[in-house]
Amino acid sequence: MLDLLSRLFGPHKAVSIYVFLRSKGLILLTLAGFVMIVSSLMILTGPSKHEHVAFMTLPVVSAVSTGSNASAGVIATLRLPDGETVAVTSTESNVAALVTDTACVEKRRFTDTGEARYRLKPLHNCDGN
Repeated sequence: MLDLLSRLFGPHKAVSIYVFLRSKGLILLTLAGFVMIVSSLMILTGPSKHEHVAFMTLPVVSAVSTGSNASAGVIATLRLPDGETVAVTSTESNVAALVTDTACVEKRRFTDTGEARYRLKPLHNCDGN
């Protein structure tokens, strides 16, 4: 390798380049590989697209505060219109403090899988429903 470098860059620069590659080459190669893997994962696995289905007012089966007060966050178990229950978490204080016997929920559906997801929302979103 030193012979090739000395033909390309001259004997004095070849020694400097060779020493640099021997000491830092593995680190640079590892870093370049890591950057390529992370960037390819970010490009290939983009965010899932979802569509808004409806705002619903659902009855609360149970609500547990995640902090010392109710405005810190809440884990609420809600009863869906078909009778199933779903656990929904919110750390937004304006939403968590207002979860009582009913809660306002946004139903979303992922466009690629059709899977439904639910998010707690402020009560003013469900006032018209």
